[in-house]
Amino acid sequence: MGITKHLLFNLSLLLVFLFFFQIWAERKILIRIPKYILFSYIMVSILLCMVFSFCVSPEVRIDLRLVPLVIGGLYFGQSFIFAGFSILVRALIGIDDGFWVMVIVSLVLASLLHFIKPIFLLQSRNRRIFLSIGLSLVASVVFMKIIGFFEHQVFNLGIWLAYFIVSAVGTGIIAYALETMNSNFKVREQLLKSKRMEAVSQMGAAISHEIRNPLTSARGFLQFISEGTNLDKSQSAYIEIAIKELDQAEEVISNYLTFAKPAIERVEDLDPHWILIQIVSELAAMVETNQIKIERDFNSNEIILGDKQMLRQCFYNLIKNCIESMPEGGTLNLKTADTKQGTLITISDTGYGMTEEQLNRLGEPYYLISEGSGTGLSMMVVHSIVRAMNGSIEIKSKSDEGTAFLMSFPKK
Repeated sequence: MGITKHLLFNLSLLLVFLFFFQIWAERKILIRIPKYILFSYIMVSILLCMVFSFCVSPEVRIDLRLVPLVIGGLYFGQSFIFAGFSILVRALIGIDDGFWVMVIVSLVLASLLHFIKPIFLLQSRNRRIFLSIGLSLVASVVFMKIIGFFEHQVFNLGIWLAYFIVSAVGTGIIAYALETMNSNFKVREQLLKSKRMEAVSQMGAAISHEIRNPLTSARGFLQFISEGTNLDKSQSAYIEIAIKELDQAEEVISNYLTFAKPAIERVEDLDPHWILIQIVSELAAMVETNQIKIERDFNSNEIILGDKQMLRQCFYNLIKNCIESMPEGGTLNLKTADTKQGTLITISDTGYGMTEEQLNRLGEPYYLISEGSGTGLSMMVVHSIVRAMNGSIEIKSKSDEGTAFLMSFPKK
């Protein structure tokens, strides 16, 4: 009964510390957990567990130190640092048989966590929680087995059950709490992004309409002047340049308006293959100038429901971005495939690619991958159009390797 009280006290310390940490994060309105805070939480948790441990004998101590060690190694990495800290604290308590048990268990567990972590992070939320509990139980069995060689009293069934149950429950509660906190942070981040998007869209809609009218008038007068017969070649060239610049400004305004109001006004059956081929044909000059190789792999037989003009603008922005990312040549891949959910359209390039930070911020208001590369509107518009058509978009990219845009649209 005494060991159960000590283990429950250990668990209460871990949960109370986690509770205060969560309150602090909520008050700071964080959108992600700072690494130094996570690091501190694991370190302090290990220290508290070992300070308030249950002494089975002068050399053997039982506590929940393995719980924060497992959680820290799986969720935050740096398992060897946490293991080294555990060994250091145990050495300060005393170098005896229990110390060497701690050395063996900590190093073996740290090695296991180091190799499992990349796979662990790819699992679903529930699987991560159950994997955490499973690894905690495995570590507990190994720990108790090794201690059993030095202190036979540990083989008492009550001690085993208390240790396994409290360790498993504690690991499960902490893993669940961390997963919930992480989900809340993601929701908060999306909410902040939505607020910024709303502000930009309202501003864009208000300003764009005011600018569009004088631009249209100016273009009309320039077009009228260019049809005159008393202009020399240089004057005609200047007017043509001015008209092109006005058309570019008109394109920016159209992007703003599409982003501000991405609602589908006219729903019709759309053939994505035909639209992709049309856009590549429109951008043929850019393709030839940049020496781009086009590869097509059309395997979809599904029809997409949506607004033709908006889908064209979506594909146009993506393909143009891909071409611009390959100024010295490369390959533009256009693929379609049928899935259980609908149609998967992939547009990819072999250009500059993006870093993880650039990838995470892509599509945010005013965010540019490189200075002077535009307004940052094109990807915002793409995201808005895909969402308006009940689709989803996933972006995969590696620096200096290229970028792939995967768009999924529901079945008709």
